[in-house]
Amino acid sequence: MPNTEAITQIICKTIGLTRRKIEPASITADTKIADIGADEYDKLGIAMAIEDELRVSVSEHAMAEARTVGDLVDAVEAGRVAG
Repeated sequence: MPNTEAITQIICKTIGLTRRKIEPASITADTKIADIGADEYDKLGIAMAIEDELRVSVSEHAMAEARTVGDLVDAVEAGRVAG
């Protein structure tokens, strides 16, 4: 079952590849995705990494609607149940 820490690690790794290094300790469930500098392209990369690493399908709608890291955790949980 994924948690905020697992999603945070994926976010940091994914955004770190394209933008800048982000410290995982600076991210909580309440952290807004936009506040860490993630744009729509980054969200797509995060979704793909989540699907690869956690073996769960996350809907495009859920990813588009996600505003916080906690929203991403919820989307992963919903994908796990649906998938």
